[in-house]
Amino acid sequence: TINLSKPEKDPKMIAMQLGQRSTTYPKCQLCVENEGYRGTGAYDGRSNMRIIPITLNNEPWYFQYSPYSYFNEHSIVLHQEHKPMIIDRTTFVKLLDFLDLFPTYFVGSNAGLPIVGGSILDHEHFQSGKHHFPIEKAKGKLVEKKEEVSVYQLVWPLSTIRLRSANKTEIIDLANKILLKWQDYENKELSLCNSNGEPHHTLTPISRKEGKDYVLDLILRSNFTNEEFPGGVFHPHADCHHVKKENIGLIEAMGMGILPPRLKIEFGLITKILLGSEELIKDLRLTKHLSWIQELKPKFTAVDDPMEFVQKEAGLVFSKALKDAGVFKMDPAGQKAFSDFIKKAIT
Repeated sequence: TINLSKPEKDPKMIAMQLGQRSTTYPKCQLCVENEGYRGTGAYDGRSNMRIIPITLNNEPWYFQYSPYSYFNEHSIVLHQEHKPMIIDRTTFVKLLDFLDLFPTYFVGSNAGLPIVGGSILDHEHFQSGKHHFPIEKAKGKLVEKKEEVSVYQLVWPLSTIRLRSANKTEIIDLANKILLKWQDYENKELSLCNSNGEPHHTLTPISRKEGKDYVLDLILRSNFTNEEFPGGVFHPHADCHHVKKENIGLIEAMGMGILPPRLKIEFGLITKILLGSEELIKDLRLTKHLSWIQELKPKFTAVDDPMEFVQKEAGLVFSKALKDAGVFKMDPAGQKAFSDFIKKAIT
């Protein structure tokens, strides 16, 4: 989906905002003070927004429907306090507490680190809704059954461990065990480094209920950078940036691409080029797409709907971006290392 509601965000700007003390009112777009706020010339109003108080892990939280509706009943679950995103044991408790209140919804949290997190890192929140994503259909190989928790290794571009159990405490404990092992994991051959005194490894956890069972998908993330990939080794690489250069957040990690608004116009221009308007290739807005357009031309046929064709090809670029973000690649060496990690993490 092309997001026409929000401008494209630079991952470096998102990282810079983390830890900065806000002097505005409200402090951010997720703060409870936004309810009914009329806004200013520099700050969008939320005069028609209402939030519902709920309790998660014995803490005050709030539920609201998202002003940017990407899917059915897209909602935001936000902490009463303006404090940074974090992934720890209490995250799993809060996600499953939410499912006890809203068993027909999914709920997930973005990672709390720059590059692999969402667009807002300074206010703890989750996203939820009544929607089924492609990741739910991903095939899983049963690795082991640990007491009452089944552990699966998913066939998915982003390395994902699926836990399934009706026992809430056991699934939380095992998820936390995997988190702690992942935070300390190193495999320099795969560029999975955990050095220089900064945390690099975290999770994007997503949960839902299926009958009596809690299903918890733990997507392994790393924000490690090096000279070759200064924007992130496990971030969309430069050859994807003409379509997707923003962080891969939890919605995208589940298989739904949220693409920037500029693409609506740019895709329209590309379709005209494919139909013969070659002079449009000089449009400066298409500079970033030039090599891609040359790849598209021989693939396009007269029987294709031009916009559907371009959107499908953009989906392939997005799929490549997801593969870039996978910490254990889909090749045999990567999948063996992934399997070895799971077995050690749950032992």
